[in-house]
Amino acid sequence: NYSDVTEFVDSTDAFIPTVNVILLVISLLCFALSVWMFVDCMRRRLKMKVVWAILIFFGFFYTLTLGKTFGFSCMIGPSVVFNNIVADPSLLSIKVRVFLPVGAVIYLLLRKRFTVAPTSEPDNAEENADAAIGDDKNNQ
Repeated sequence: NYSDVTEFVDSTDAFIPTVNVILLVISLLCFALSVWMFVDCMRRRLKMKVVWAILIFFGFFYTLTLGKTFGFSCMIGPSVVFNNIVADPSLLSIKVRVFLPVGAVIYLLLRKRFTVAPTSEPDNAEENADAAIGDDKNNQ
């Protein structure tokens, strides 16, 4: 707890920029994971491919407020907002917002289960095809 605004600003100016850089790097990694899973989803033969392509970019936003006011909230939404930390001198509190790409993580863990098996041909199908081609040459 801080008694005045200047003390609060002086104490938060030291770590807020550093934590913001760390959270920005985490945000970029989460977004890269989402894009990677989206590309993987488009390349695979999946059941409900369109649904997974949309769900990959969704996750949970967590907001935590610490200081004179305390609060916690959780929302579901698309991955368009970056993680950040903000010091609010008017409330003498710090607000941290973090996005977790839950859709991409669930897809990463379950993607083998949703992949449709390729249709397999018998092993001798290639031999039969070669024999058919040879027969056509002999008939000409």
